[in-house]
Amino acid sequence: MKKLLVFHPALAPYRVDFLNALNNAFDATFYFSNDNVKDQKFDQQLLRSQCNFKFRLLEKGMELNGRSFRKGVFKLLRKHQPDIVICSEYSQITLMVLVMKLLFKLKFKLYTISDDSVDLSVKRKDARKWIRNKVSYAVDGVILPGELVCNWYHRHVNSKTRLFSLPIVHENNVFRAKLEHVLADATLKRSEFKLQDKRVFLFVGRLVKIKNAAFLINAFCRGLSEMPNAVLIIIGDGPEKENLHHLAKDLKLESKCIFLGRLEGDALHAWFQIAHYLVLPSYQEPYGAVVNEALLAGCKVLCSKVAGAAELITPDNGAIFDPFNLDELCNLIVSHSQTITLNAQEMEMKSDLMPFQLSDKLISLISFLKN
Repeated sequence: MKKLLVFHPALAPYRVDFLNALNNAFDATFYFSNDNVKDQKFDQQLLRSQCNFKFRLLEKGMELNGRSFRKGVFKLLRKHQPDIVICSEYSQITLMVLVMKLLFKLKFKLYTISDDSVDLSVKRKDARKWIRNKVSYAVDGVILPGELVCNWYHRHVNSKTRLFSLPIVHENNVFRAKLEHVLADATLKRSEFKLQDKRVFLFVGRLVKIKNAAFLINAFCRGLSEMPNAVLIIIGDGPEKENLHHLAKDLKLESKCIFLGRLEGDALHAWFQIAHYLVLPSYQEPYGAVVNEALLAGCKVLCSKVAGAAELITPDNGAIFDPFNLDELCNLIVSHSQTITLNAQEMEMKSDLMPFQLSDKLISLISFLKN
């Protein structure tokens, strides 16, 4: 069995199934730079209970301008003697591993994972763009979150680098088992908030400007006259929280716009079951893993066209919009609200709306890495 060494930023829920698959396919060792995702505080104890692998933290180093710089990478390469190394983005660790590989003519294959959408790839400038382009030439392959960004790389970065498309998604059966576990709680929550006869739209994300929640609230308000029984649920926390509360109050949406704060795990999964549509309005978004989670719950999605996850949207599971066009989003919310069939009975599992299975992608990825 080939030896795999993985350097990753931190453990996040949308990466657990991917990392589990790597552990199953290789003699794998994992090192994380941080004990949690920097802009999220996920329940790490819960996430670790879902992992079939153990990992160590790279504790030596420092933080500078929001970036992690870690020591001891070369020592770990010598210790583990890997056949394959996977790093993240074009980070300090990726650069260190690449330099060691070239300087000492080490034989392992080096891959890096980039979460950039096409939109963010286009916007990379100056040193970050230069580093990306140089590293892309030198590594053995880059794992990107979609076919569109793979095509963009081959046209605008270089045409020779081996690329693999792996969307940032959960294993279908694993995540749907979590959804089924909270079905009874979802029924209770729908009753508690008196949503049985409501058309429920959902926002999940950090309450920061780039997530564009104010844009969504304004679009929702503009269409309310044509959908009086619609409700917007806002899940998340962040520096824009107070501004968004004031906006909802100014628009007289107190009974139509419900703020629930930050939720994760079972508490969040229940709302994917309740909602009819998730709206992702971000005007800057590397991917948008929440789109996958909603689709797995059978919740359709209205998705910003700049998000990498827009590639998951088909005419059967939602629509894509311009995150700067208020009328377009308003019209989509109104038109899609009219397609919702209300059912006040006890809730049942809805159909999986994902256009593919992660397991199929992972089989191809393992082959890609080994060959």
